[in-house]
Amino acid sequence: MEAAVPLRRRLAAGVSPATISAIAIAATLNTVLAQMTMAARVVYWLAREHELPAILARAHRRTGTPLVATVCIAATVVPLTPLAEATSLATLAVFALVNLALLCLRYRGVRSDNPHVTVPIWIPQSDL
Repeated sequence: MEAAVPLRRRLAAGVSPATISAIAIAATLNTVLAQMTMAARVVYWLAREHELPAILARAHRRTGTPLVATVCIAATVVPLTPLAEATSLATLAVFALVNLALLCLRYRGVRSDNPHVTVPIWIPQSDL
């Protein structure tokens, strides 16, 4: 009788759609923060190598955080469309690689001592 329930009301793994949406938003914000941190470190390193202006190589005396580079990166993130597109593409690539890894493990006959879910072979194949 589950088919009669509208999709928006169904529970996925016992969790409501609102909870899943909140988790997705938190994960996206975490990804944005990680990318901003990585970009600030790259800018800082390039400035230390004299490829960018030296002011970008300044770090906080106590924490060693590249403050100027971080502020510059944060100021350039205002247009979020390219960042969202890159994040979406990276997520898709990771998803495809995980499915490919599952197929490789299945075809090699790798067995696990830990309990896990067995998925029909057509599921990871259909996502690639």
